Amino acid sequence: MASVVAVSPLLVRRYPKSGVTTLPSWVTELVGVPSEAPKEVSGALSVQTVQRSEFMLVSVRVADAVSMESADFSSNTTEAYELVFDSLNQHRGFNLIRVWNFIPRILDPLGQIPQRYFAFNAGRFAAYERAYATKDAFPRMVATASGIGNFGSDLMVHGLASSNPSLPVENPRQVPAYRYSEKYGPLPPCFSRATRVETSRGTWLLVGGTASVRGEESKHDDDLEAQTAETLVNLAALVAVAESGSCEAESSMDERSRLLGRFRHLRVYHRRREDRAFIEKRLPCEFPGATTIEVSMADLCRSPLLIEIEGLAEL
Repeated sequence: MASVVAVSPLLVRRYPKSGVTTLPSWVTELVGVPSEAPKEVSGALSVQTVQRSEFMLVSVRVADAVSMESADFSSNTTEAYELVFDSLNQHRGFNLIRVWNFIPRILDPLGQIPQRYFAFNAGRFAAYERAYATKDAFPRMVATASGIGNFGSDLMVHGLASSNPSLPVENPRQVPAYRYSEKYGPLPPCFSRATRVETSRGTWLLVGGTASVRGEESKHDDDLEAQTAETLVNLAALVAVAESGSCEAESSMDERSRLLGRFRHLRVYHRRREDRAFIEKRLPCEFPGATTIEVSMADLCRSPLLIEIEGLAEL
């Protein structure tokens, strides 16, 4: 259970190192808690769904994925995503808008593959290509996502869907992830930077895992302060694009503060335990409109990265 470290007007929650497979609290509040136990599908896979009004959550577990060889890990990842899509197909009108991937030992080598994350990406890419018939549809269809390491043995894939119109949003400061070069694996990560979705509560921007990346390159190795600053610029750019379709190359501090002020809920992943104090002191000042910031220690998808931030903004 998370421990509360600051209360009102901003709630900051800490998550233990072992608790990184939990969804952000705003998601649970949005869809509720499943009333039925997970359904075993085949082999290591099980699926659980919950729906409330215009939102639906599909959660798939791949048991003991950490012990699988690369080919099995990739194929089980594909099956996990296909279970998400199959579940949504049974509820007409729901479209995938946000995915959380909690990947066991994400940076560990897997056979001849340098990182387990690369094997995951191969499986995810195959699933999206099957679901949308062609990768040419990715810019119009692919949901935003986070890919975070977990310290257990299972692979967890959580897909949030909506019955309302939605649209992927990209950051002009970054190469779309599904167009990365082979430097980041034989098949690229498959996600958009954010998803704009119309809801009964207003227009939301769901922002996936955002880090110190420009183009496709990681920036500011081993410099937490500089990585945090770069990440904040990327987050502001996404809000600007969602608002107006473009963003200024260099926005003023006041404009950046206004854009970051759109965020209501945030989750921060950090790699080093000693960085928590800096994060908890710095970020509440950067997000004046946030009501919740959750902080969790986790491995990230690239070893140079020290911090990654995701969230929900109101436009």
